[in-house]
Amino acid sequence: MTRPRIMLVNCVCTFTVHGTPINLHELVRKMPFCEFNQRKFAAASLRLKHPCSTCLIFSSGNLVVTGSRSEDDALLASRQYCIILQRSLGYSVRMRNFRIQNIVASSELPWAMDLVRIAAHYQTYCSYEPEVFPGLIFRLNNLVLLIFRSGKIVLTGAKNRQCVIDAFDSIYEDLLCAYKDEDGLVRNSADYRIEQLHAASLKRRRCDDAE
Repeated sequence: MTRPRIMLVNCVCTFTVHGTPINLHELVRKMPFCEFNQRKFAAASLRLKHPCSTCLIFSSGNLVVTGSRSEDDALLASRQYCIILQRSLGYSVRMRNFRIQNIVASSELPWAMDLVRIAAHYQTYCSYEPEVFPGLIFRLNNLVLLIFRSGKIVLTGAKNRQCVIDAFDSIYEDLLCAYKDEDGLVRNSADYRIEQLHAASLKRRRCDDAE
């Protein structure tokens, strides 16, 4: 069976711009496509189609770019936002302290996962509360993996691409392959929760009858 690919879906980066604090009200007047509602959020938002991304601009000069699909796209988008700001504000804007803060990646496994068994065997590293959230939360060093019944995997907290690859490699055989549920017919998280509740109810009933 071909090993599923893991793909980057979001790169979040931050940087600051050299210069005076940014007057967001003035910025919005000069840039009609820039959105700012002080009552809802302290930052103005600006969007690009290529590379597809969203930039949050704070009056302090701190900027957050999210939605990029790679580190290169995040850097390219950040530079474009600086150019847009410079043209709108009318003074020199220089990008400083560019950093990738978080990389989110995902993968689709061709089988269903036995979340109950994982939760039972890895209690120290994971939490599974289907009433609150349908996925199992698995903590691996500084990273967080969300494992869903359907086989979808989401990995977040990485600072670079290699960290994502290493984390996926470390769990693929011992966790993702070892705890697949080939006999399970239910792949929907909600139906899976109902199935487990029903199984637990039957187990309690049998125990009560035995007593």
